[in-house]
Amino acid sequence: MPAVLHALAADLIRTSAMAVADVKFAVYRSGLDAVGYAKGNVPVRTGELKNSIGVQYSATGLQFDLEAEADHAAYVEYGTSRMAPRPFVGPAVERAGRELQAKLQAVPPPSLMSLAARWR
Repeated sequence: MPAVLHALAADLIRTSAMAVADVKFAVYRSGLDAVGYAKGNVPVRTGELKNSIGVQYSATGLQFDLEAEADHAAYVEYGTSRMAPRPFVGPAVERAGRELQAKLQAVPPPSLMSLAARWR
């Protein structure tokens, strides 16, 4: 393969890697935002539930799970026969998801046209 094609391929890989890094950063920030939204909306009696809220990221960094690990988290989120639900995880994930979509739309895709223009 000619040297020019090697250089073009390297540029394409570098541009793609930068786009993936931008997406991973957007997912990372959205996970932190979701934790903040959940902690801001959770009912607080002792603080145990609020302090149990956290985020875990997938190995790829392209996904996150919002977690509330207190034993009574599900009872608060979904309610019981004697207590109305007071959701805090679901709304936080929904809000962070909407904001993540907006962030991802702002990430410029790797442009083959811009790479081709540099190599004319």
